[in-house]
Amino acid sequence: MRIGFEASGVITNNPTGIAHYISKLISAISSEIEDNDALAVFYKLSRSGKRFNWWKPENLNVKNYYKSYWPIDKGVDIIHGLDGYVPYWNNVKSVVTIHDLLALKSGNENIAPKKFVLKKEKVYKKILEYADSVITCSEATKRDVIKMLDVSPDKVNVIYHGIDECYSPQNEAAINRVMNKYELKKEYLLFVGAISKRKNTERLVHAFSRSEVSRDLDLVLAGTISYQGEKTLQAITKYNLDDKVKVLGYVETSDLPALYSGAAGFVFPTFYEGFGFPILEAMACGTPVLAGNAGAAPEISGNFVLHVDPLNTDEIAHGIDSLTAIPQERIEQGIKYAGSFTWKHCARQTLDIYRGLLQ
Repeated sequence: MRIGFEASGVITNNPTGIAHYISKLISAISSEIEDNDALAVFYKLSRSGKRFNWWKPENLNVKNYYKSYWPIDKGVDIIHGLDGYVPYWNNVKSVVTIHDLLALKSGNENIAPKKFVLKKEKVYKKILEYADSVITCSEATKRDVIKMLDVSPDKVNVIYHGIDECYSPQNEAAINRVMNKYELKKEYLLFVGAISKRKNTERLVHAFSRSEVSRDLDLVLAGTISYQGEKTLQAITKYNLDDKVKVLGYVETSDLPALYSGAAGFVFPTFYEGFGFPILEAMACGTPVLAGNAGAAPEISGNFVLHVDPLNTDEIAHGIDSLTAIPQERIEQGIKYAGSFTWKHCARQTLDIYRGLLQ
């Protein structure tokens, strides 16, 4: 097989979920292919201005493309769009990964601007007219794709992401290192993700202010300020939490295992997850987890985390106070469960999709 990846979504200064999926899946597939297989990574021509940030995996061809026109000879048998878009190329099979449809599903401008939603919906519907196969990272997203985009269930395949092997309980020295690095002076609860309306961080701050543990613990928000994230910053001041809530900004992956491991609990009451990397990452580090009860969060986390209604501030606050009561046995089971999500398994299932299309 000659496999191409539309990987434009990996070009970012601060890689998070989708960028990690792109780089980890391609790397895992490159370790699983046969000797007569070949891989190539394609970036949109419009990304050429950021060519110094291109991810250039070892031993893989890296190419620009422009719609269906360039390159004239695509040089691949199948092209996989890894972030909700795949180009239409004659005589080339196509696969597209759709991560989630929250923007379309919510219909709420607090989640995404209306103009963005309409554009996304139009793009998705056009792509799904010609894509040969669709991959989603959860059954929850598969249901949304089938219902909202009118796609045949036979065309949609669920393949769970993996998590990196670096996520495991860390020793005291590693934990002390990151606490010193980020100037964390006491025990803390942790959130990892974009500070935004979509991730429900404003309500999380409000719920933390109502929790009993807020007297003893800090709340640490690790992530960049995103869409309407300034409202979370305003809430911190509104609820007199300037000395209790620490906003770290973007945190490098190398620091996350220790940051998770040092937390008294991981709080992630988001509205909707297509998959939810941070849930499994925290579980793998042995940290008690609170997550929302919508989208893929219950599906991905199994029975090892505490689920709450992300729209109910009091329920989130009560959940925060209940986190430390999760039995150690359940946490140990969660570590083992999270470890079952591997990139090797994800790669092998993805390769099966390619082979099926090229038979």
